[in-house]
Amino acid sequence: MIQAWDSKIEANSASYSLHDRGANAIYNFIKESKICQNYTTILKIQELTVNENLSVELDPDIKSIKSLLNELYGFIILKPIPSLNIFEQAVVPWLIAQSMGEIPGQNYNDDKIYIVNDVGGKMEEGYRYSRTNQGGSIHTDGVNVKKPFDYFLLHIISQGLYGGESIIVNGLNVYNYLKKNIPEVIDILTKTFIWEYKGVKKNKFYREPVLKLVNNIPMWRYLRNYIEEASFKKKETLSPKKIWAMDCLDSVLECSNFQLRYRLNKGETIFINDRNIFHGRKPYVDTIRSKYFSDINKSRVADVNLRRTGLRIWINSSY
Repeated sequence: MIQAWDSKIEANSASYSLHDRGANAIYNFIKESKICQNYTTILKIQELTVNENLSVELDPDIKSIKSLLNELYGFIILKPIPSLNIFEQAVVPWLIAQSMGEIPGQNYNDDKIYIVNDVGGKMEEGYRYSRTNQGGSIHTDGVNVKKPFDYFLLHIISQGLYGGESIIVNGLNVYNYLKKNIPEVIDILTKTFIWEYKGVKKNKFYREPVLKLVNNIPMWRYLRNYIEEASFKKKETLSPKKIWAMDCLDSVLECSNFQLRYRLNKGETIFINDRNIFHGRKPYVDTIRSKYFSDINKSRVADVNLRRTGLRIWINSSY
C-alpha cells in the first residue's frame, strides 16, 4: 500500500533516474534501431518490441519503479536519459511500459500510445480534455474501461510556453480524511455509478463504484464529467446523494492542502499508480505559430517552437 502524503511533499523526493545499466541498454537499443532513428509518426514506435537482452538489463529498474509506485508515494518522475534527442527520448517510455506489463489500447483504433496536445477545440464543444489546453477536474485515468489498469504514464516531449502544471493528489490521504470527517460520503461512493466506454467502444456502458476497498486499500475510479455524461446519455438521473458525495470529493481534491503541483520538464515522464493516485492539469498556452510534434517528425528538426505535447500510455501489470 502507498504511503499517505500531502502538499508538503517535494516533487524531487519522487524523482527517479535509471541506473547506468538500464540507461545504457536503452541508449544502445535506440541508437541501433532503424525505427527509432527514422520514424515519421509517433505511432510507428508501437512496432518496437523489447528484446530479451534489454529486458534483462532493465529488470532492476522495473522492479524499483513498481515498488515505488505500489509502496511509497504512488508516483515517480523519471528523468530523461542524457544525450538522447527529443525523437529518441520519446521512445523511452514505450520501452519501459512494455517491460512493466501489458499495454491496453486507448481509442477506437486500439492505439497503445495516445498523443496529448491542444488541437484547438474546447471540452464544451465535445473535445476530449486531453486534446485541449484547458485545465480539467482532478480524476483517475481508468474510467472509460470496466477492467481497471494499474499505472499510466505521461511523457513530455515539449512543455509549451507557459502553464500546464500537473496536480497530484494522494488517494489514501483523501480516503482517510473523508472516513474521519464525512463518513457518509464513503458509503455513497461505494455504490455503483453508470460509466461509458468513452472513446473506446461506441455506445457501450458499464456500472462500477467510484470507490472500492480491496484488502482494506482504497481503489479509486473517478472523472465526474464522464459520470454525468453517461447518466445523461442513459437517461438515468443522478440522485441528490450521489451529487452531494461528488461535491464533497471534489472539494477535498481541489483543496491545496492535499495537492502537489509540478510542471513537468521536457523529456521527463511521470508514472502514476492510477488506482491510488488522482491527477489533474492546469491550463496552458502555446507559443504563437508553434508547430505540432507530428509536423517536424519528417524533417527531424528539433530546433523549432513546439506546442505542448505529451505521450500517454496505460499499463496493466501483475505486480
